Amino acid sequence: MFKKCVVFIVFFILFIFGVILYSKFALHNKANIVKGVEKRMGERNIVKNDFAFLHKKSKIVEDFNENLNVLLDDMAETLHSKKGAVGLAAVQVGILKRVVVIDVGEGLIELVNPEIIEEKGEQIGMEGCLSFPEQFKNVKRPFYVKVKAYDRKGKEFYIEGEELLARVLCHEIDHLNGIVFLDKAQD
Repeated sequence: MFKKCVVFIVFFILFIFGVILYSKFALHNKANIVKGVEKRMGERNIVKNDFAFLHKKSKIVEDFNENLNVLLDDMAETLHSKKGAVGLAAVQVGILKRVVVIDVGEGLIELVNPEIIEEKGEQIGMEGCLSFPEQFKNVKRPFYVKVKAYDRKGKEFYIEGEELLARVLCHEIDHLNGIVFLDKAQD
């Protein structure tokens, strides 16, 4: 009889412990759902060779919130995980938002709702794209561009670029407008 009581008490304590753990886990997940906060995904999959999707125009970001921060962090991780990559637009990870990350070797640049407001000169050079692996074409771009954009907190800023940075800014902003480099290829 004593053994049965001990076994019952142990099972009862384990049951209560399990209920407590389950409720904490469930409440934690419910809180994330109620807040509407997207969970951090890390490296995201690249949309490849999907002309129909990549030709869609991205929407303006209106809410500078935690979901935007998650997207920017995931895009940066995705960009940095791809050897030789210098830019990534949100459409390339399946999100139709006007968001871009760039790193041409001088540190990460995050652009929300970017728009080219000035361009000068001309350059023709070879381009590739994470969405069209192993395809490289010559594309004519401005030598210099000035871009107005917003940071992840909604603060407006301007960035100027020449040569490679100008090329990458144009390439990524084209993505947001539903234009891929193959549309502008010279070859």
